[in-house]
Amino acid sequence: MHERLQVGIVGLGTMGRIHATNLVAGFPNASLYAVADPQIVAIEQAGLMQLPAAVKRCVDYRELLTMDLDAVLIASATATHERVLGEAIAAGMPIFCEKPLAMDLAEAVRLHHAIEERQLPVQVGFMRRFDPLYQRAKQLIENGHIGTPYHFWGQSRDQVAPSLDVARYSGGLCVDTGVHEFDVARWLLDDEIISVFAQGGLFVSRELAEIGDVDQVDISFRTQSGRLGLAELSRNAVYGYDIRAEILGERGAVQVVSGHRTGTVLMVENEIIGDTYHTYAERFEKAYRNELQAFFEAIGTGARCSVTSADAVRAQAAAMAAERSLKSGSVEAVSFAEAIPNSWRHDDV
Repeated sequence: MHERLQVGIVGLGTMGRIHATNLVAGFPNASLYAVADPQIVAIEQAGLMQLPAAVKRCVDYRELLTMDLDAVLIASATATHERVLGEAIAAGMPIFCEKPLAMDLAEAVRLHHAIEERQLPVQVGFMRRFDPLYQRAKQLIENGHIGTPYHFWGQSRDQVAPSLDVARYSGGLCVDTGVHEFDVARWLLDDEIISVFAQGGLFVSRELAEIGDVDQVDISFRTQSGRLGLAELSRNAVYGYDIRAEILGERGAVQVVSGHRTGTVLMVENEIIGDTYHTYAERFEKAYRNELQAFFEAIGTGARCSVTSADAVRAQAAAMAAERSLKSGSVEAVSFAEAIPNSWRHDDV
């Protein structure tokens, strides 16, 4: 292992560029060593990514995996995660992987077991756990300020729906976006989701009918210990990117609300105007840096990564149950027990 971790990134789409930009900006214990993307030449020519000359460029990710790296970040197209992650596991290096591990739950489980067998440091990109507002909420809950929590409410609204070509390979709204709600609900409630009921519809992005998807979903769920939850997902909140949560407990509630990009609000006659977030890159700017720093620290200390492949599988299992519920119109059981037959708590996996 090098004194400063040499990191490679596979994929320079939106998330890959966010991670690359953060690494170029600097971490005390890691630096960007190489990137791989089939369109690397076009990306740089279009000015989408400005990389230092010292960073090695590859068209084929397999070339990157043969380099003298201390860690690899997988941010390639979702449909490629299974293949790239499998080869990175075989290479035996620490891995940060954007969700999901694989589009198919059975394949995600297989990859999880491969990770466990190799005892590799692997962290999955559930960035909300590293957002200062969500972390503060977690701290307040753990310190007992609201008593025992028994209800979760979450809201995920994108300002603009993805293109049909992107949505086609996303796994559906419940999987693509809802997986974040399921993960953060599991984390804040310290409980496992065991059943879900979802209803959805198409209200703006009518073209999604071509792929059998929706642009609005309301989901209710129940946890292993009997707690309840609600999650609302939207692809067309034209006013901005809006992420919120509330956890209700015996003695009060904790809210995570960040609707304004800055604290500046214009108040004039009969009108109040605030500036909103437009993208997840803006809203979770700090979280993206924080999650990488946590990953690099885990590599350096040998600690277990804070968001594991087991977390990814369990959130995906809940999201896929929600997709099934959309089609069946019925409550669907979450198959995490079959997916990973251990206790749901992290320390038992």
